[in-house]
Amino acid sequence: MVKFKFQIVVSFIFLVSMFFTACSNDNEATLSDKTVYEHGESMTSAEPDNQFITDSDSIKSSWVDLEESNSRQRTVDINPSFIKIDSTAVGQSFEFNIYDAESLIGEVTRVSTDLNGVKSISGQILGDKGNFVFTVNDTLLLGQLRLTDRDKIIQIRFDDKLNDYILTESNRSDLDVLPGSAPMRRGNN
Repeated sequence: MVKFKFQIVVSFIFLVSMFFTACSNDNEATLSDKTVYEHGESMTSAEPDNQFITDSDSIKSSWVDLEESNSRQRTVDINPSFIKIDSTAVGQSFEFNIYDAESLIGEVTRVSTDLNGVKSISGQILGDKGNFVFTVNDTLLLGQLRLTDRDKIIQIRFDDKLNDYILTESNRSDLDVLPGSAPMRRGNN
């Protein structure tokens, strides 16, 4: 139960950070109709350095359904060149090759590093009206992709026990929603 609450809190924090990232972005990217590619085409035409996940064996490429929720997950190897990008990567496109049959194209809109050396990478998923946000501490990446049109959230985290990254795909509509409150109005406080 505590683990599930922790995942909800982490999801909420990332959603809030993605909202603020999207609101603070002055540049709006032009959406392209050519954003979803067949996996076979993308592997031959895309640069390996522009892929989010490096080539992996068949064990890592299979999704496993989770019994306790309507989610599924798999292990992957994240491309080290994505983790190492800096502010010069703004405007660069990456292929989020998460699914076997298709890939999503994401464009980096912001890369920043705070005083503690923690890097944040954010951008848009073109053609899906989605976005992504990641934090990188040293060489470990943590974050999520939000696929708006598909109503999916894909969380990426490093598992020390497996010594690998885990992708967890969930339906946004299945996630618990935190209770809200009435909007603040002058004289209401």
